[in-house]
Amino acid sequence: MRIIEKKTGNANYQPLSVPAIQILEVQKGLSSNDDKIFIMPPNRTLYALLKVWAKKAGISKNLTFHCGRHTFATMLITYGSDVYTVSKLLGHKSLRSTTIYAKVIDSKKEEAVSFLPATFLG
Repeated sequence: MRIIEKKTGNANYQPLSVPAIQILEVQKGLSSNDDKIFIMPPNRTLYALLKVWAKKAGISKNLTFHCGRHTFATMLITYGSDVYTVSKLLGHKSLRSTTIYAKVIDSKKEEAVSFLPATFLG
């Protein structure tokens, strides 16, 4: 799917998974507006829904759509995507913006190793 980045105005190609394409097809049939795929409630309502969903999931963090973007990037790196590809998927102009997500992963690796008992370390 080709999109125009709102922030930069740059054209960007975003590949979509089969389930995402199926969701978009269903939404097209529900929307009476040709310019929009999703019928969205006001932001206040969306954030209230996020709060309810987070509570049901046992998440105490105040969720935002940026958190979703951050989670997407972090999961891609965690599961083996390279920083350059993640940078392109996020629409970053510079790799510097994307390296923040790689640093998050490094700290998680250090934290995981710190849990090992001293007996395993020699």
